[in-house]
Amino acid sequence: MYFYGTVSGLEILELIRKGLRVRGFIYVTLGNIANAGLGFLFFFIVARILDVSSYGVISYNVSTGFLGATLAIFGLRTAVITFYPKERNIVLVRQAATFTFLTDAVGIIIILACVLFFNAPLEFAMLILLGSTAFMMATAIALGEQRYGQYARLMIGMRIGQCALLGITYLFIAFTGWFLLWIREIVLLAYSIPYIAAGYRYFKFIRFNFSFSEIYAKWRFCLPAAASSIMTASVGSLDKVIIGALFGMFALGNYHLAFQFLTGFTILPVSLLSFLLPEKSGGAKRREVEILGIAAAALISAAGFLLAPYLIKWFFRGFEGSVSAIQALSLAVVPASVANIRISTLFSEERADLAMASYLAMFGVYLSGIILLGGSMQALGFAISYTIGQAVLAVATVLFSSESWKRWRASRRKNASGEGTTPN
Repeated sequence: MYFYGTVSGLEILELIRKGLRVRGFIYVTLGNIANAGLGFLFFFIVARILDVSSYGVISYNVSTGFLGATLAIFGLRTAVITFYPKERNIVLVRQAATFTFLTDAVGIIIILACVLFFNAPLEFAMLILLGSTAFMMATAIALGEQRYGQYARLMIGMRIGQCALLGITYLFIAFTGWFLLWIREIVLLAYSIPYIAAGYRYFKFIRFNFSFSEIYAKWRFCLPAAASSIMTASVGSLDKVIIGALFGMFALGNYHLAFQFLTGFTILPVSLLSFLLPEKSGGAKRREVEILGIAAAALISAAGFLLAPYLIKWFFRGFEGSVSAIQALSLAVVPASVANIRISTLFSEERADLAMASYLAMFGVYLSGIILLGGSMQALGFAISYTIGQAVLAVATVLFSSESWKRWRASRRKNASGEGTTPN
């Protein structure tokens, strides 16, 4: 294999077999599969009942809310997952919950100002900001405690709540005709409320004593981790804001649907990072899970590329502009899996600065591609930019986590130390 040296086919099959028996990884993957599948169902229903432009407004609110939550969390989700398995420090968790709640309040004020002074259609982004922060921190606490079954229940329960609320309210409107003019707002409410409900445990950790000593002690980790999280979220949020602003809601609607397919494609890469980070932070290797992830990613990529035209034809008439974008995005699954495996190593070794550098390279390539290719290729151009960005991320993380890089950095530090000393 590409980063394990020479491995025979029988060894790979044995590692895959062992990976399938790792219960924690199975829980995380099942939770993410249900989360992505039910999330796809939610947006599938929304796409069926709204036009493309209204669908774009939904995307605009969701993307803004999630981007605000990522800024508010400030890398503390990654810090909890990384340090709690090592330290079992509940004070860090409490301070992280309090800090993120306060930064949420700042974010809500900023969004409210945009609504009042610039007439931005972002009224529900404030609710999404609060709910997604609570939910992301609640799942981080579950992963940090290595309670993978609880993580799966949170992921599944939240999505079931969204789909149930959407179905009930839509049926009520369909049969009564009431609130038809507010269908877009009702969709956003159905999306927001389950996030807050599923994140209930997060609110229990909030303590208004304004002591953040544990966070301050880990600021050298949190700062690059925050930058990495912001760039990751920007790929799924800020990019939509930029696309909507520069290329219009129709282009955004097509690409957002393609991105929903990508959410399904990248269940495995997300599961790899979610499971491997607390495991590696706790001292486990989990090589078998890494091999299983790469093999499964290749199968997902091929299936997505081949099935995309048929799925759009059967279920999403009017979104034909998404087909080529979905196919291009499916090619990103393998490099995304490689990158997440290596990112889990970098974070577990507390080398968040190198993870940040890798994300920065990916982010720069992706946004440059959106601007350069979006005008001529629309959704396909956005998708190609994303895939190239993931390839750059994979190459960077493989390089930065390699033994050669570690030796080179050690050599540089040794030389710098030698140059700074004066012989007696």
